[in-house]
Amino acid sequence: MRTSVGVSSILALVLVLTMALPVTALDSDDDGLADDFETRWGLTSPDLADSDGNGLIDAAEDHDGDRLGALGEQRYGTDPGVVDTDGDGVSDGDEDSDGDGIIDSRQQDQRPAPAGLHPEPKAAWWDRPANYDDVCHGDQFDPDLHPCVYGDQESDTNIVLFGDSHALQWLPALTAAADEAGWRVTTLTKAACPPARVLSGRKDPVAGTSCERWREKALRWLAQEEPDLAILAGGGRIYKLVDKQGERIPEEERTQRWQAGLELTLAELPEATRAVVLADTPFLRTNPATCLEKSPADLSACVTPRSAAIDPAFDLAEGKTARAAGAAYADLTRVVCPYSPCPVVIGDVMVWRNRDHITATFAELLAPSMRDAISEALAGE
Repeated sequence: MRTSVGVSSILALVLVLTMALPVTALDSDDDGLADDFETRWGLTSPDLADSDGNGLIDAAEDHDGDRLGALGEQRYGTDPGVVDTDGDGVSDGDEDSDGDGIIDSRQQDQRPAPAGLHPEPKAAWWDRPANYDDVCHGDQFDPDLHPCVYGDQESDTNIVLFGDSHALQWLPALTAAADEAGWRVTTLTKAACPPARVLSGRKDPVAGTSCERWREKALRWLAQEEPDLAILAGGGRIYKLVDKQGERIPEEERTQRWQAGLELTLAELPEATRAVVLADTPFLRTNPATCLEKSPADLSACVTPRSAAIDPAFDLAEGKTARAAGAAYADLTRVVCPYSPCPVVIGDVMVWRNRDHITATFAELLAPSMRDAISEALAGE
């Protein structure tokens, strides 16, 4: 069992990502990791805040899968490339360095919200994609399409983002990638209406009918336009599905119904259009924005364990369906929730708008990961 590793100075508590940084430590790239820590272990560069270029700051990377981000490894003095640094049979993330009965991974973000956090928690809900202000995102009762075009409007590479708000949350990453790569991006999105052919339970049946009509129009639009790539995403983990009679589908059958609905949608895409299905983002136990308004002194009070935020079995089934239909499957959970519990702040950026949508500010940072996923899908990889 490791002994406790203390923080060098109270001052470190109020600095961005410096819970484990001695006040005198040199941090050339301002990523929260001391240069000597990065040099010692050799997994990241002391001169680059994002060494692997995936859009995620080095301090948040979990290189060995022990549920500690690099900042946590620095805090507890462990090797970021080894799951069990002291060889005692307990992974670094499951150690209890201070003996308080709470494992280290759960306490790695026990620090105040950083000064200059953006967006501020009270404004996080409004840190959203441009599509909302452009009046291109249909509400629950609107059956009509409102396509909007972003990126290089003269490009020969046409990409369509198709789905609900869980698809739309990726627009800042997509447009940033498109601006760099010279892609044309069209959005076909509607609130609470996934691309998969499923029925979800609603208090107002009009909303459900509206979704079906909208989806039919979107599929006809895609058949006519034949874009190079369709990106499909939806909140598959959280919808309560019903049958045609409006009866709730048992939870144990929900994944199978979602798979069947996704398969139908993918089968209706034009033959010339490649497709990539994005895995859903985590669903948190609490709204980090409202939580941080109440508890700004401790980020760890607002986190959710990864095991409670994602459903690996659902993602596995969804990915299997996508690939069987000839589509790619891209799971960006590794950059949204890079360690466990899922961080609510990375660097000085608020990750979440609410329990299940990321902020536009954070999404834009992930443009490199989105670019790679799209490039692979376009290449048929």
